[in-house]
Amino acid sequence: MYIKDICLEGFKSYATRTVVPGFDPYFNAITGLNGSCKSNILDSICFVLGITNLRQVLASNLQKLVYKQGQAGITKATVSVVFDNSDRSRSPLGYQDCPEITKIRQAEKIRDSAVSGVEQVKTKTADIEESHKRMQVEIQEMETQVSNLTAEKKASLGGEVKVLSENIDALSRELVKQASVLKNQEDTLRSEKENAEKIVTVDLKQRVEGLSKNLEECEKEYQGVLAGKSSGSEEKCLEDQLADAKVAVGRAETELKQLNTKITHREKELKEKTNESISKREEAVSVENELNVRRKDVENIKMALESLTYKDCIMLFRNVLLSWTWCRSFLVNAASRLVGKENTELALSLVGYDEELKSAMEYVFG
Repeated sequence: MYIKDICLEGFKSYATRTVVPGFDPYFNAITGLNGSCKSNILDSICFVLGITNLRQVLASNLQKLVYKQGQAGITKATVSVVFDNSDRSRSPLGYQDCPEITKIRQAEKIRDSAVSGVEQVKTKTADIEESHKRMQVEIQEMETQVSNLTAEKKASLGGEVKVLSENIDALSRELVKQASVLKNQEDTLRSEKENAEKIVTVDLKQRVEGLSKNLEECEKEYQGVLAGKSSGSEEKCLEDQLADAKVAVGRAETELKQLNTKITHREKELKEKTNESISKREEAVSVENELNVRRKDVENIKMALESLTYKDCIMLFRNVLLSWTWCRSFLVNAASRLVGKENTELALSLVGYDEELKSAMEYVFG
């Protein structure tokens, strides 16, 4: 799936409907002089794909994306991107049968909610200004009357002067009263104007921020659903989660096979060690039996020595030496098979004999 064409209307520097066609499936380049609004095309793609950080498209709020911020009579920006979806192997889930996919996003200048409030403030301001004009006219008329009465006072004498003086005093008091009322109304008018500006600015800003936040959340949730996620807050789509689960199952099966192989190998080693232990135990029993026979021979020889003469002893000693030589060879070979040649002497040291035979044993066994 790749971008086929882009349509911009009211977006940044594109006041009228502008179509950017001719995109290549593999490589595209946007060229032009400085200030020819090349980056605005890239910003429009980011915008329609649901970018949340507007600083990346050089805008602090959605109103800045509208042509001249709505001051030229254009109150919304519309961007639509047409994607070529002919390659079904790369289509998003649920859109395999759509040859084209169009994504549209709008940024409207939100001020309709505050128009009625502004109109009311303007009407109230006009009424106050009209009342202010009427008060000024009345004050001028009163000042004229005061001037006329003063002139009449100078021209008249007697009771009329007193009446006129009273009228002048009354008119002066009324003038001061009306002047105070006028001043209060002017202060009220100024305060109302300031409050109206604050209310309009704050209310409009809050509404814009709230609607922008809701729009971003809806876009994020929508993109998550398009990507196959159960919600927009998940990091992986369902297809990726399924692939991860299959990988984990394969890894567990491999580990199970390895463990079974190790168990079989250990069982084989245990069987070999058991057979070897049985063989060595049987050989040790055979050696022990042979030693017992030799011990009995030695006992018989000791008993015979007690009744022998010197000449018989010499002959017997020769035979004993030959027998001990054979015994030593037999014991050495047997010990070598059981414990190894390096431990033969240690094994022979375990053979028991009487203390009077120590010299003979040392001679025979070296």
